[in-house]
Amino acid sequence: MGKKTTTIYFRLLSYFLIIMAVISILPIAIYAYSSNSSFERVIRNQAEHALQSDSSSLSELFSEYSYKASLISNNKDIIELLESEQATPDRMQRAYQCLFGEFSPSSAMLQASLVSSSGRIQLSTGQFPSIYDPRIHTNSWIQGNILLRAIREGEGGEPLIISIQDRRATDQGNIVFSSILRKVFSEDGTTIGFLILDLYIDLAENLVDSLNIFSEEILVDYTNYIGQSLVHHTIHGSFDTLPSLTGESIFALEERVDGTPLSIIAYSDLSLYREASSSATWIIIVSVTIGIVLSMVLSVLFSRSITRQLRAIASSMEDVKNGNLGIRIEEESGIEEIDLLSSAFNVMIGQLNSSMDRIKEEQDKLREAERKELEKQLNPHFLFNTLNTIKALARLNGEDEIYTISIKLGKLLRSSLKKNSPYDTFKESLELVEGYLAIQKIRFKDKLSYSIEYDESILDEIAPRLILQPLVENSVVHGIEMKTNPGFLLLSVRDRGEMIEMRVEDDGVGFDTSTIEDDISSLATSDHVGLYNVYRRLELEYGDRMSFSILSSEKGTRILIRIPKRSVSDAI
Repeated sequence: MGKKTTTIYFRLLSYFLIIMAVISILPIAIYAYSSNSSFERVIRNQAEHALQSDSSSLSELFSEYSYKASLISNNKDIIELLESEQATPDRMQRAYQCLFGEFSPSSAMLQASLVSSSGRIQLSTGQFPSIYDPRIHTNSWIQGNILLRAIREGEGGEPLIISIQDRRATDQGNIVFSSILRKVFSEDGTTIGFLILDLYIDLAENLVDSLNIFSEEILVDYTNYIGQSLVHHTIHGSFDTLPSLTGESIFALEERVDGTPLSIIAYSDLSLYREASSSATWIIIVSVTIGIVLSMVLSVLFSRSITRQLRAIASSMEDVKNGNLGIRIEEESGIEEIDLLSSAFNVMIGQLNSSMDRIKEEQDKLREAERKELEKQLNPHFLFNTLNTIKALARLNGEDEIYTISIKLGKLLRSSLKKNSPYDTFKESLELVEGYLAIQKIRFKDKLSYSIEYDESILDEIAPRLILQPLVENSVVHGIEMKTNPGFLLLSVRDRGEMIEMRVEDDGVGFDTSTIEDDISSLATSDHVGLYNVYRRLELEYGDRMSFSILSSEKGTRILIRIPKRSVSDAI
């Protein structure tokens, strides 16, 4: 029993439906497998990683600007200016270059201020804040300023501490959420000034909660019991003023900011996730239903688009099987593989038609050769006896030209009758041409002159019979004979490596070649049918391995042919 077969349409449709069913049902299976608790656990894990990332980002931020503050406070130009307290233009310019040089990429996110202990030297990348002027406070300016009261020096005089106690807005409206203070010392260790970096809250906002997991993030300072929201600018102050976020769906996480007295407390509301989870079931069910319906429609359309083209190809093949070789398939289906198949089918039909035409032409030529062979079966002895009689009479009467013509004509007849091979060596072909031209020379006298040039190496190479003689005859009859003045003909056969080059040139009247520039087969209906017969025989023999060109004008005609070399042994 043979294997059961199905149509391509049915198979494609089945495959599409199976694939879409698997793709559609898979999300439901995954969702059913996952419980709400596991879903919330994933959210918590993501929140923990996000908070760790935010804490690390802020730690790197404070570390980066603390390091830059250290570089500036140890800059010799800064120390020289604060120590001398002489604000010369040159010193001020170098100090400003130091400030802006360190903070130019982020100058819109912070303000750097430099002040001497006496308050006489004041520099800033923005408008200098009056709260940093020690002259407007009593006692020590460190004790009289609300921001700087929160700064505590560590053991050993460590001067770098971070605080968010004095949350304020600058004159430009930027909110300062934290400041970095760095004392500037002279060489003997005396405090000569202070460097304060006010960090705007935009810096922190650009670093935290990139995943939008948290509904609130608060930066807290347990030393001073104050906090600052990194999400809502209006939420800041002591712990008792900060909002308390509680509820069944809210969970809080806390992470320390390394290298600072600060921590981040983040709140995440699961209610949105739970709502999304509860509606996910309906969304998946609706999506699956739509997907299945859409997949059925698309699979039907896609299957038909393919099978329609394949049916057309199958129908065309059936027509070819029934003998219709004129059929063609449309090659613009929009599907590359089917277009390639259609193109290959059309090329195959074209080659088949070409082969059929070539076989028919060869059969016609064979019948013509048979007809000519029958015509040649006229008793050749009668022709030779007649020529011998003419030759004898010419010799008795001293007619040298008639005697020479009789000899040359006899050689031409013997050459055409002596063998049945379709090939001649170039030596035989050149001898035949030389005999023909000798006869024409006697006929035209001084009107015709010629030259035959060849390479010795090609004499034993072979080519189809009667190739050179028709070319020479065409030049004599249609070129030189039509002239009123004397004409010259050149026959050249040269060795060109793997090829043999045949060139026939004359300075005759020429002919119009415009009709054969695109289609040389038009010679078949012209007065130069002999040229076409030579071209066609060479094409049948060598195909695209040969070249055939004709160049003609009022000054003459040149025929140039190149064919592959072939020895006698190759033709056997």
